[in-house]
Amino acid sequence: MAENKIYDEREKLKDKRVPEKTSETRSSTVSFFVLIRGRNCSKTIEKCLRSLRRQTYPYWRALVALDAPEDNSVEVTKKILKNDGRFVLVENHVHLGLCHNMFSIISVADWYMKAQNEEVIAFLDSDDFLPKNALAIVERTYRKHPGTLITHGSYVKMSKRRKTRISRPNPKKGNIRRLPWRSSHLKTVKWKILKNMKSGWFIHKGKWLKAASDLAVMFPCIELAGLNRVRFIPNITYYWNDNVTKKKRTIQKKCERILRERRPVA
Repeated sequence: MAENKIYDEREKLKDKRVPEKTSETRSSTVSFFVLIRGRNCSKTIEKCLRSLRRQTYPYWRALVALDAPEDNSVEVTKKILKNDGRFVLVENHVHLGLCHNMFSIISVADWYMKAQNEEVIAFLDSDDFLPKNALAIVERTYRKHPGTLITHGSYVKMSKRRKTRISRPNPKKGNIRRLPWRSSHLKTVKWKILKNMKSGWFIHKGKWLKAASDLAVMFPCIELAGLNRVRFIPNITYYWNDNVTKKKRTIQKKCERILRERRPVA
């Protein structure tokens, strides 16, 4: 994909691919691959990354993609991740925006990190963080319910310090684009589904959508998996920094309308 060339570290990374998983990791029930996106996140990235490091479930690795930050986010992140081989850090040449950056980081999961079919991809933003048992809770869900391909959990809005009312299960059938939005944090998708991603999921009339990247990913993934393979987790698995401006909310709603008007992928 031509879009894969946006990372200035790409050539340097070719000779430093992540080592093959150990036999201990292969034998574990679930292996997680956490995708972390951010831009000007120097004030929040440390808490985000430390929350991942403190997970009680040990079988995970992570890719951090910084979208051409204008502050010292890259330097701060490098300092935090020094000598921790579970993380890989990449930086965009130019600012891509939410949807283009989401497409790019998923592409890198395939190109560089060599995600495996049964590996579970989890999405974490650089200004948010996880409770220490988040991955353990999700792992138990996949193990308890064989055949599950997607999970979504319950999260706390940091402004109100309470569980959001959005966190509810979806029905087992229907058009996901016509249903109230439920498939939110912590979002996880097995790679066997996510690897079918197309750039068109994130593009409208030849341009990358500016917002609603979570819907752009989850709508088609759920359509490919089927609602009966989606599992809701009532436990809190995510803390969301919901500091969103009125302008961003307006853009979000516009992009959501575009995505909801599309035909199902499957």
